[in-house]
Amino acid sequence: TVCILAPIAEEFIFRKLLIDRLARYGQWVAVFTSALLFGLFHGNFSQFFYAFGAGLVFGYVYIKTGKVWYTMLLHGIINTIPFLLMPLIEGVGGLGLLLFTGLLLLCIAIAGGTLLIVNLARKRIRFTPRVSILPQKGWGKIIFLNPGMICLLIGCAGYFCISIFTPA
Repeated sequence: TVCILAPIAEEFIFRKLLIDRLARYGQWVAVFTSALLFGLFHGNFSQFFYAFGAGLVFGYVYIKTGKVWYTMLLHGIINTIPFLLMPLIEGVGGLGLLLFTGLLLLCIAIAGGTLLIVNLARKRIRFTPRVSILPQKGWGKIIFLNPGMICLLIGCAGYFCISIFTPA
């Protein structure tokens, strides 16, 4: 379920449906909003930040390729890695393996962040301008304060808050 069904459903909702509908306000707005809601949807403080970051990457991949199955595959790989590593770590008695894995993931995150910043600075990452004209002031209200978005944000924020105050 976590490795196959969740990536398919989440990518279809957050990339295909949401980005396709928000792209007329600009690709950057669509990708950012999709990533923000993707992070909130995961419903807990510890997952929010990396789900948001992954959502930005998945959104960019979807915008540039137009193929949601690419993001489904990436999402599935990311969700599958812990299921493959945990039995190995437990079987080896692997505090060292766990530390190595954590360090490797930290290095990958730092390298990815560095590449993102460098490519943004060199303007290699580009988004197309918006098609639908949004007013200079008040565009945030149009995007985030409509009834559907308010309901989604309240639901995600509520779930997020519950996860903070509920013992693991």
